[in-house]
Amino acid sequence: MKINLLLLNFCLLAVLFITDASAQQKKPRIGIAGIQIENSVFMPNRQAITGRTPSLPAYLSKDSVMGQSVIWLPSLIGGGSGRGPVTRESFEAFVNSALEIIRSNMPYDAFWFYNHGACSVDGVDDPEGEFMERVRAVIGNDALVTTTMDLHGNVSWRVALYSDLITTYRKAPHDDAVESHRRGVVNLLERLSSGKGRPAYKAWVAVPVLLSGEWTSTRVEPAKSLYAMVPEVESLPGVVDAGIWIGYVWGDERRNQGVVMVVGDNKGQVESGAKKLAQRFWDVRRQFSLEAPGYPLEKCIDLAVASNKRPFLISDMGDNPGGG
Repeated sequence: MKINLLLLNFCLLAVLFITDASAQQKKPRIGIAGIQIENSVFMPNRQAITGRTPSLPAYLSKDSVMGQSVIWLPSLIGGGSGRGPVTRESFEAFVNSALEIIRSNMPYDAFWFYNHGACSVDGVDDPEGEFMERVRAVIGNDALVTTTMDLHGNVSWRVALYSDLITTYRKAPHDDAVESHRRGVVNLLERLSSGKGRPAYKAWVAVPVLLSGEWTSTRVEPAKSLYAMVPEVESLPGVVDAGIWIGYVWGDERRNQGVVMVVGDNKGQVESGAKKLAQRFWDVRRQFSLEAPGYPLEKCIDLAVASNKRPFLISDMGDNPGGG
């Protein structure tokens, strides 16, 4: 009886071990990397980009459903401060370090690029696009890729090309940052679990408009109504996601411009949705203005001296003109 009982316990343990190992093998393997830095090409100094291992957000914690359903494989997120462009040497060092980690974690079912979209590097026209291209060369074309971004970032044709899914913030100030990154992850997991894979269609529309953050707050018109159209397009049958990028004015590079992107499985809805958003963006381009009064520095000082308000705050114009 004891022998049979021990044998039964051993069999149960073996079954549990095999079941657990099988479950681990079935979990999708998803890598994480990105560049989270915005800098001004108008600043004379240079800086190094440094890589750090990203901490998973709360919605991907070990106790969360999304955290438990995936094997998350973070590599490096590149960061820096609000100064001048990144040196080419430090950029290459960061990319090579990230690729080394990415190779060590192969293979991947999917990949998440956590980008801002406003990095400038000496001698590199499109840092995020080049980074994504080099990562793609390692992980292969079969891996499903999602990209999440700041709406003040730049979506170059290479960023669009190497993104199967892409989304961005819909509010400025960015009250929806966490929500937006989570949306990109949810879309990725849904396409994986359903077996749908990459959307069949992807529209990228460049809008020749370049405005700073102070001119494009979504709390006031015309950005308020413009961005209210994004969920409407996203809700169309066959559309997975839609986004409007204002772009990054302090980069002064060819890729810096407004962009509209829509991805989905219905060609007609993707095309019409992208055209609708891009046309509206273009139509209201001359209606944008500063949310707060804006004057030259000398007049601001005169107004401060003459005012009875204390303290009197003067803000240097620019989301990041170099001061961070």
